[in-house]
Amino acid sequence: MIAATIIYFVALLRLAATLFAEALGWAVPRLSSRWFSRRRSIAKPCLDGRKITYRVTRIPSVLDKQSFLTALASALSLDPSSVTLHSLATDLSSPGNVSDRVATISFALPTPTFIKDTAKDAKSARIVLRHRQAFPEATVYIDQNFGGFTPLSPIENDDVYEMDCIAIHGWGGHPFGSYRASQDKSYMWLRDDLAKKMPKVRVWLYGYGTSLSDNSTIEDVDTFADTLTHLLRTFRGRGDDLERAKPLIFIAHSLGGLVFKQAVVSMSNSANLIDQLNLQCIYGALFFGVPSRGLLAEDIREMVQDGPQRYILSLLDKGFGFRYKEKQHREFCKAFPYKTSKIIQFFETRQSPSLIQNKITKEWERSGPQKLFVTPESATCGRHWETGNNYHVNIETDHSGLVKFEQDDRVWYPKVKGVLEEFAGEAGHTIRARLLLQDPTDLTDEQNQCLESLRFPSMDKREKSVIAPASNTFSWIWDENIGFSKWIQNTEPIFWIQGKPGSGKSTLLVDTLKQCKQRHPRKLIIQYFFNSRGSEDEYSLDGFFRSTITQLLRRNRHAFQSVLPEFRKRMADLKKFGMRHISWDRESLAEIFQDIVVQTSQHEILFFLDALDECSEIRDLLDYIERLAETADNQSSVIKICCSGRPDAHIMSHLRRYPGLELHRHNTKDINQYVQDSLQKFNIRQDSETDEAKRREENDLLKVIMEHAHGVFLWAKLVLSELHGLDEEGGNFKEMQKVVLAIPKDLGQLYTHMVKKIKPEHLYEGQILLRIVLHAKRSLSLSELQTLYKLGLEAQSPLQELELQPDSTYMRRIQTRCGGLLEQISDTGGVQFIHRTVQDFIQSQEYQKYRAKHGTEPNGDLFILEGCIRSLERAVNIKDTELIRHLTKIPGVSYATQHWIYHWKEAEKLNQECTMLDKLESSNNSVISTWTDIRNSTEHQYPYYTRDV
Repeated sequence: MIAATIIYFVALLRLAATLFAEALGWAVPRLSSRWFSRRRSIAKPCLDGRKITYRVTRIPSVLDKQSFLTALASALSLDPSSVTLHSLATDLSSPGNVSDRVATISFALPTPTFIKDTAKDAKSARIVLRHRQAFPEATVYIDQNFGGFTPLSPIENDDVYEMDCIAIHGWGGHPFGSYRASQDKSYMWLRDDLAKKMPKVRVWLYGYGTSLSDNSTIEDVDTFADTLTHLLRTFRGRGDDLERAKPLIFIAHSLGGLVFKQAVVSMSNSANLIDQLNLQCIYGALFFGVPSRGLLAEDIREMVQDGPQRYILSLLDKGFGFRYKEKQHREFCKAFPYKTSKIIQFFETRQSPSLIQNKITKEWERSGPQKLFVTPESATCGRHWETGNNYHVNIETDHSGLVKFEQDDRVWYPKVKGVLEEFAGEAGHTIRARLLLQDPTDLTDEQNQCLESLRFPSMDKREKSVIAPASNTFSWIWDENIGFSKWIQNTEPIFWIQGKPGSGKSTLLVDTLKQCKQRHPRKLIIQYFFNSRGSEDEYSLDGFFRSTITQLLRRNRHAFQSVLPEFRKRMADLKKFGMRHISWDRESLAEIFQDIVVQTSQHEILFFLDALDECSEIRDLLDYIERLAETADNQSSVIKICCSGRPDAHIMSHLRRYPGLELHRHNTKDINQYVQDSLQKFNIRQDSETDEAKRREENDLLKVIMEHAHGVFLWAKLVLSELHGLDEEGGNFKEMQKVVLAIPKDLGQLYTHMVKKIKPEHLYEGQILLRIVLHAKRSLSLSELQTLYKLGLEAQSPLQELELQPDSTYMRRIQTRCGGLLEQISDTGGVQFIHRTVQDFIQSQEYQKYRAKHGTEPNGDLFILEGCIRSLERAVNIKDTELIRHLTKIPGVSYATQHWIYHWKEAEKLNQECTMLDKLESSNNSVISTWTDIRNSTEHQYPYYTRDV
């Protein structure tokens, strides 16, 4: 009788345990309760179907909530009121149509038997829905395992979400049940609060198959992480460019945190650019009881014994696998070094019942001695800077309860929600900055050093100096008939923008580049602007490679593996041979560039290259451009190059066969808009608004300017500058029209016209200033130009004291002495020719003839050399190292230190006598000694200027 009673109670307990597990959505055939249960006792049997949550997938998007419920109830022969729809979400992760929807439902009555039996076996029940108005029939699938991704956010939020939040459950836990409240089984905070109260956060569950007692699988953490990486790549890859760049936030419980860590490592090692993008888009994570240093698992170890689960257990068990856990943590910290990201670690403060085996039934039950499964030390083992209360948060519950919150929780859930709200507020701008790499802390020290070795001071100077286009100009390039927008989408590798000198090619390219970044944020856009008016790096292939490699590395971190081995080798040579800085040769740069392009070829790369004709090695550049096009063909990838330049013979022979446009045939409206905007700012324009006659005169002036411009923006700009002076003097539109008619239409003749207006007494100074700018090794600041000019004159008329005018005053002086042919670069303050065509003009025979009529000036290199030596002479008596370092801030000394030898070499080619060189030889090497001291003290600041030494 007693034995029968015991057997009866055992059977009753087993039935209760089975129903309880099913009610929570756990497929645990041999466990009578959950791995980490908050409660010691086994739940009483309950046949209320509302406590089982089912997932319905492949729901057609034409069905709204009510029509779906009606169709489902009809297919199941149920009253619609007996089915509760908890959520209806768009499922981008669906293997079917990306507009399909996913629902979570429960039943008021006992679940239909065939659904219950199918779901219990971790399978899907196939249901055919019929809807007369929407479709004849559609198949949906009902399951209980929640494998893969499950969206929980309501469809109403589809248009407002700004980031994705993915929740990962623990080992043996259920993707949905793990986060469901312990008391009110119908409440699940991720679905019923977070997804609804924070509409900008799109909430997902990630489910992976784990069971403590399933001996039929050998899946491990690596497998779960790889699946997460692959599914994330698939569903994020389906979105448009803006969606792919949206931030990611993770919520991870227990083993789920280790799955997340391994997925991050996997993405970091992946060559797939979507994986790389996903990694960069991860803002942070909330870890709940993640056992980074293991957990107390003696009971689990005893249960699984030699089963395949022991491999996962080795990562979890605090007593084993220490090296593996340390290795994973170290690799994770390396793969996710972003200090702008946050990982907040929550830890339990209550003990949980351990597993013991029932001696009678032989079943494992969680009713053993209490213990703290994951210690605070293990749960708060984050990245080395993530310490203290800002990153560690306690929750007064056991391990399972860490992610179970009741609807009326006013203590612990507000902590979690507060962190998520903080994440949501910071993630957007942080990820945008990271993708643009505005935050240098997102790179390792070695990567930053590598980028620094490639950098040169004027790397992006030319692009920044290009004048922004007038409003409402250049939008025509996106018109379908132009061909550029089609080219962006087709397979043609090159688009060629040519045009007359001064027609606005650089301005068009800058504007198009900006528009492309906005219209196509997913494209990897790389730009380089050749500049013959700048330093050697700005117009050489070396500079092109340095800049483009740097940009590629910043946009694709994985590509560092192409350059770091060579960088490390050069760093070793630097230390071994006592070299002052790393130097990169052309061959190495070209090879690295090619390797990085190939590595990045899974992503569409769009190059914008301006002023090809200003490259000093145009033939080699054109060869490299064609190699880029060939790389695209060989790699079956998309590499496109949009380039601009004058129709040079070499360029035309290579690029004639590609689509493109001639700018001067399309920019008439743009020039017209620019001229109109400029005239509106004239003083006389304000007086003519109510005068019909004056408005006609203004229109006549506009017409004359447009007729003479012939598609050359620069011509219109220079003419307007001259008219502005007339306007300041009180001139009227008729007088302005006469001035325009007298101005030559050809740019070269216009420059002659401008030079002829220089006063005779200013000609000599102006010619010398133009020669200095022409021959200078780099662009000079106003104070440097003034210093070199005055010190160069000392050879003819020694000065007692060097007095410099303020920059603004000296710039006005330059304008009058040089006829408006020089300008100051707004970003750097350097002085340069207003356009490449001025540089050509200064070297033209026409200008040489004009110079000959008005006397001759010294050679530019010789004049600069004399100014450099005079600068160094003035520093002879300064020996203190700190003073020498600060001395380079004195105008002229810095340039002289960097480039005087270059000008010496250039002067020697002239075979002309240089009195300053004679003086240098007789100065007991004092000048050379001073130069050496300054160079040694400051070379680390100017490593790229000392190549001539």
